[in-house]
Amino acid sequence: MAKRVALTPLSVENFKPGKSRREIPDGDVLGLYLIIQPSGFKSYAVRSRVDGKTLKVTVGDVYSMTLPEARDKARAIRAQTHAQLDPRVEKKKADEAARLAEVVEEKASMRFLWNDYMDKFTTKKKKNGKRTIEEKERLWRKELEPLFGDRAAKSITRRDIIDMVDDIVDRGAPIWANRVLSMTNTYFTWLLGRDEVPFVPGHKVPIPSEEEDRERVLTTQEVRLFWRACDKLGYPFGTMGKLLLLTGTRLREAAQAERNEFTSNDIDGAVWSIPGGRTKNSEPLDVFLPAVAVELVQSMPAIQTTDDSGRTRVSKFLMTTTGDTPISGFSKAKTAIKREMLAIAKAEAEERGEDAKDVVLADDWRFHDLRRTVSTRLNALGVLPHVAEAVLNHQDIIKGVARTYNRHDYRQEKKAALLLWSEHLASIVAGKEDAKVVPLLGKNVVMLDAGTRKGTRKAKAG
Repeated sequence: MAKRVALTPLSVENFKPGKSRREIPDGDVLGLYLIIQPSGFKSYAVRSRVDGKTLKVTVGDVYSMTLPEARDKARAIRAQTHAQLDPRVEKKKADEAARLAEVVEEKASMRFLWNDYMDKFTTKKKKNGKRTIEEKERLWRKELEPLFGDRAAKSITRRDIIDMVDDIVDRGAPIWANRVLSMTNTYFTWLLGRDEVPFVPGHKVPIPSEEEDRERVLTTQEVRLFWRACDKLGYPFGTMGKLLLLTGTRLREAAQAERNEFTSNDIDGAVWSIPGGRTKNSEPLDVFLPAVAVELVQSMPAIQTTDDSGRTRVSKFLMTTTGDTPISGFSKAKTAIKREMLAIAKAEAEERGEDAKDVVLADDWRFHDLRRTVSTRLNALGVLPHVAEAVLNHQDIIKGVARTYNRHDYRQEKKAALLLWSEHLASIVAGKEDAKVVPLLGKNVVMLDAGTRKGTRKAKAG
């Protein structure tokens, strides 16, 4: 009979395989054995008796389970056998109960009920043509499913719907928010009629926006205060705000950024490659990062998360509060930034000997207004309009026949534009905007003769 030894994590690791299968009993928990296969694979097993019959129950392998965890599980198994219960039978019962519970939960989930809705209602109504059905599916996949797919439909609250709509508006898509709210209400009205939910959570939620174009651009003072407020907030929403202002990217593009999208090479330098699945026009976008943006990305912590097996890993998301999902809750983030902007402005007023009570800031800006601000500033700095549009990844920056023949990707021009913007932004933050303005336009000008109106090209003295 094998000698009983008190297993330790080190001894478990150091035991070597033999020519045949080895069983090493644990001196701490009776019936627990370390099993070592000739291949070197190690696992734990428990031997016990039920109704006079010897049972062997596998506990788990040493690679996914610690020794204390194996001992705890062994004690639980032996408690079952002392009660004359077969642990293998009990495990099957527990697994089956868990499976049935999952089925019940799944049938109450938003995802299951959405498929039911599309099958029983949408596709059978004559007024819902192919394009309408495709649009509903797009709204679902893009907005509702990521937020609510795994949740029970009856758990969705009015606040959930309001926050969802506000976040869509804040990322610069108010008209899209209108569509999402309308479809969400239609879906929940159908669920209410089938007694799946007690009420329609989006009922009487105000329409997010009148369908009109926005023209809001942040002032120089607002840009400076925004940056300083983001400094105060820090990771993740403060750093997200800075990344948006530095790059002119859309809210979803930045908030859902993954760590592997950021690379560096000898030709382009630091590049953030946003996949087409996350851009509005479904076209991949390369964002060329100036030094300050690189420092910002490198300053973000690597958030660790634990998978189902208990192993830790670094989250794939650049900005996350859970490790498993990207950041969300942009309406609250915007409120926090506005609050910090006002606090900073009031503190600065007091330093100047002014009454802080007189300080008032406009609070009607949205995160998407940062894109318009970047575009406006680029044009003011002399960046050609089509290059500024390329920086923002807008569709059809060149139209007509020219689009057919001009296949230039403006990589170097976009890189130069973002570098120029980062330098100008630094001057704004430092309160020295004018000192840093360096237009991209050349210095050659055309001098016109007043009499003949004929032009002769001369080089303007530098």
